[in-house]
Amino acid sequence: MATDLPGLCVDYPNPDLWFAGGSARSGAIRKAIRICGNCPCRLACLEYVTETELSIPGAYGHRYGVAGGLTARQRKLARKAAA
Repeated sequence: MATDLPGLCVDYPNPDLWFAGGSARSGAIRKAIRICGNCPCRLACLEYVTETELSIPGAYGHRYGVAGGLTARQRKLARKAAA
């Protein structure tokens, strides 16, 4: 990642939380978004995942789940809005 600070997700005891299925309203997804919201790396993470999720072949981990405080769907909508 493009930062020297460790993200809050790095040592989180349940890494699957960031890849829980469901909508942004599900409890697990809301929890992951809340943790990201308090993370000192949130903006660097969002920038990194936005730049790489569509450009790295086979980078499925970047195309799904919560990253930078947004779900994959929210990131997709943000890309469309910015275009």
